[in-house]
Amino acid sequence: MQGCFLRHHLLSCLLFLLLTGTSGPAFAEFPEDLRIEPLSIDEGVSHNLIYCMLQDRDGLMWFGTMYGLVKYDGVRYTTYRHDPTDPASLSFDDIIALYQDSAGDLWIGTWGGGLNKFDPLSGRFTRYLYQPDDPRGIGSGIVWSITETREAGQRSIWLAVDGAGLDRLVLPGLPPATDHNAETTVFRHYLPAPGDQHTLPTRQLKFVFSDSANRLWAGHQQGLCRFIPGDNGPGRFVTYAPGDNLPVNDMIEVAPNRFLLGTGGGVVEMQITAEDSAHFQIRHRAEAQDPASLLHPYITRLLLDRAGTLWCGTPRGLSRLDPQDAAAGRFTHYRQGPDAPTGLPGNAITALCEDQSGIIWVGAYYSGLYKLIRDRRVFTHYHSDPARAGSIASDQISALAMDPSGNLWVGTMDEGLWQLSDSAAAGAPSTARFRHYPLPGLPPARRQSISTISTGIYDPQILWLGTPGNGLIKMHPQAPAQERFTFFRHDRENSTSLPSPTVSALSEAADPLSGEFYLWAGTPEGLCRIPLNDL
Repeated sequence: MQGCFLRHHLLSCLLFLLLTGTSGPAFAEFPEDLRIEPLSIDEGVSHNLIYCMLQDRDGLMWFGTMYGLVKYDGVRYTTYRHDPTDPASLSFDDIIALYQDSAGDLWIGTWGGGLNKFDPLSGRFTRYLYQPDDPRGIGSGIVWSITETREAGQRSIWLAVDGAGLDRLVLPGLPPATDHNAETTVFRHYLPAPGDQHTLPTRQLKFVFSDSANRLWAGHQQGLCRFIPGDNGPGRFVTYAPGDNLPVNDMIEVAPNRFLLGTGGGVVEMQITAEDSAHFQIRHRAEAQDPASLLHPYITRLLLDRAGTLWCGTPRGLSRLDPQDAAAGRFTHYRQGPDAPTGLPGNAITALCEDQSGIIWVGAYYSGLYKLIRDRRVFTHYHSDPARAGSIASDQISALAMDPSGNLWVGTMDEGLWQLSDSAAAGAPSTARFRHYPLPGLPPARRQSISTISTGIYDPQILWLGTPGNGLIKMHPQAPAQERFTFFRHDRENSTSLPSPTVSALSEAADPLSGEFYLWAGTPEGLCRIPLNDL
């Protein structure tokens, strides 16, 4: 399923790591031979605010920014911008959506310049521009999301366009012109038509979903619709109403032709029975007289985990349905309240992690750390207890990560980094022992806040931490205390240092050409990469 990109969504495809600190004598300087390549405005990145990111099938990295498209091939980076004198350039610089289709073509959605298709061989763009007086052109200059369907040898690119429903671009057979007008366009618009029940029911869609059979679905505030291609015409929409004007917020495919819908009135099963019909059955409701029913009628999210357990997110917490209880609809609930002693003391979940043994770890805002034991169906609450040695010192849990040895790393908003060794064997909260790893050189008045943690891929013995004011931190958990942390900082006088003291995103990736591993760092001042064999 693809949703709309937030205009200020910074590197959502990366792992985000944040931590607080200040300078001190324990900080290490950059090695003189360390190669750091900031992708700044001056050196190639078209803008420091990145909306979207895509890694294509060849391993190339693409970044959509406010002022252009950036390609990075592991050695060089190239920025593509709009050139008013070149009709084969990008139509508009503000890029909010990227998609690579099954043929390998790159599609670019913009905030005001319609759609672009990029030919990597020629470096030329094909533009699909919005023209209000052209009924056959693209329906809006703003393209929020892009997806593809394939059937009967025909491929189609589908667009969620701002306030204009769905647009469809049939492939192949695109005209060769770079700016498509009324004579050359191949767009098909799908909009509501009063009195015609076979048209799109609304201009505003919640999501678009392509199932395993390449059928296109769209959820909206009053239900669900499916597009059925026509043999000799534009096709039609079949509208489904799983309830009276119920919104369909999410959709998962559990088997061929069988789906579960998260609606405003519970969980609905949809079974496709024919080409244009389906059978609906409300599987799970919230019944006031039945404590084993859904926790709340409004389902915001559906998740089917690896064990086949269905998780239903609601405004009041989590409802869980195990496979053996599915027929009876007996849910286990995790919520806040005096009547839920084994539930969540808080409903605002900040972190989730499933370890190798199947234990699910949950961090909740201002409520501590929780471990969900599947066979007990309860949460074990690990909270701050100043009177007990080995207790974690904070209930403000902000980050979780599991290392290859099964150790759980816990980041807090005010007390730094903690480790719970062999988390699968961790016992009751009264006996579990957390180890604290304070960051050196920070004054007591400065909170040690960590928002995300990631174990290294290139070297599993390493943890990487990003901070909002102290750059990048490399941690060796097994090293002596005085050698455990290395801090890499921003230096205004050094163009090869980090471009900013704030590191908000980190990701490791291998160079597609050389195979060398790099650490990518996203900052408010652009991207940089660091060769890991230099660190």
